[in-house]
Amino acid sequence: MFDLKRGVKFETYCSARIKGAILDALRNSDWVPRSFAIGHPTDAEPHKLENTLGRAPTHHELAQSMALSEKEFERLRRDASAVGMFSLDRKFAATDSRRDVREADLVADQRTENPCAPCKSTI
Repeated sequence: MFDLKRGVKFETYCSARIKGAILDALRNSDWVPRSFAIGHPTDAEPHKLENTLGRAPTHHELAQSMALSEKEFERLRRDASAVGMFSLDRKFAATDSRRDVREADLVADQRTENPCAPCKSTI
């Protein structure tokens, strides 16, 4: 709640609130968990060790540097690589027509009604 007695301009108060609301809305609509957006522990550690060792570290060395058992490290590595991304605009198959089939053309929209389904009469 804006308090005029605090001596802050309304514009300053309002811009901070609007920026916060926009960031909250973007975070809520993002499909990537925030922990992955910030960065996963398995991303930076190999680079740090590679600089120290002068070569690519082994899984055993990575697990040790992260203070994890090899079993925990493998689980963490597997979980980090579970997310994959691809473009829905990429071409799925070439066709005889001018329009190619894209990945997005093959994704079913579960929220819309099937236009080929028989109509439900309310009469």
